[in-house]
Amino acid sequence: MNSILRHQFYLEGLKAKKNSEYFATIARLNVALRRDLAFADFDNLGDMTKRQLTELLATLKATAKTIFDAYLNDIIAWLEEYMHVDYELWKFAFGMVEGVDPEDVEEAPEEEKLWASIGAMPMGANGYLWRIFLSANGILATNKITQLVTQHWANKSKKQELLDALLGTKDASLNDGLLALIARQGNAASNTVIQHINANTNAGIASKVFDKYQWISVLDNGTTEICRSRAWLIYEYGKGPVPPAHVGCRSSIVPVTGRGPLADMPSFQVWANAQSEEFKADAFDGKVSPRYENSKPLTLEEFRGKRSLILS
Repeated sequence: MNSILRHQFYLEGLKAKKNSEYFATIARLNVALRRDLAFADFDNLGDMTKRQLTELLATLKATAKTIFDAYLNDIIAWLEEYMHVDYELWKFAFGMVEGVDPEDVEEAPEEEKLWASIGAMPMGANGYLWRIFLSANGILATNKITQLVTQHWANKSKKQELLDALLGTKDASLNDGLLALIARQGNAASNTVIQHINANTNAGIASKVFDKYQWISVLDNGTTEICRSRAWLIYEYGKGPVPPAHVGCRSSIVPVTGRGPLADMPSFQVWANAQSEEFKADAFDGKVSPRYENSKPLTLEEFRGKRSLILS
C-alpha cells in the first residue's frame, strides 16, 4: 500500500507540472487573443457589421485552434512517454512481490500493445476515449470563446467589457475571465487522463499475475463520495471498475497478493506522518501536507528518479 500511495503522491507532482505548462499555454492564448481583438477597431462591438463579426470570429477560432492543437500534440507525446515510465516501474514492482515468479510478469502485454489498448478503453470518469476527451476540451474551449464574443456583439457591449469577460480583470488577478475557467477545465481533463493511463498500465501488468485487485482511495477533504464508497473494495481484473471514477479522480488500484487484501487506511495526513523520514524529507521538506494536491511539481525525469523512494 505504501508504494501505491507514494506513487500517487509523486503522480500528483507530475500533474502539477503539466498544469503549470497548460497555464503557460493559456497565457500565450491570452496574448494572441488580445492581438486579434486589437484589430477590431470599435469601442462598441455593436458597431461591427455581421460580416466583420464573422471575420473576427474566424480569426479568433484559427488562433485558438493553432494553440490548442500544439498543446494536444505535445501532451499526447508526453503521455506515451509517461506510460513507458510507469510500465517499467510496475513491472519491476510486481516482479518483486513475495511469492510471484518474475517470469510470470514477463507475460504482461508488450508496451506498445498495452498503450494501444489503453487508448481504446473508455474512461470510467465520463465514458470518453482519452484522446477524444482532450481534443474535445480544446474544441469546446474555442467554441466558448467565439460564443462569448458573439454574445457581447449581440448585446452591443463595449470592447473593454468583452476583454474583462474573456481575459479577466486585474482586480481578480485574471481569475474571473473565461480563459481562467478554460485553464481549470483543461487541467482537470489532463489530470484525469494521467490517472486513467496510470491505473490501466498498472492493471495491464498486474492482471497477468494476480486475479483480484483492491480499490485505493485518497482519504482527505477532497475525496468524493463515489471514491469513499469504493475504498478498499475488491474486484476481479476485467470485471470491476478502474480509476478514474470521475474527472479529477486520484484513486488507485493494488493487486491482492498472497498476503490478502489491505486493511483500511487512516486519513492521508495520518498515513503521511507514519512514513519514513527520508520520504517525508523528500516529499514535504519535512512538514507533512494535509492533501495530495500540495505535491511539488515534477518533470518526468524527476518522477522516474523517485522509483527507489516509491518502492522502499
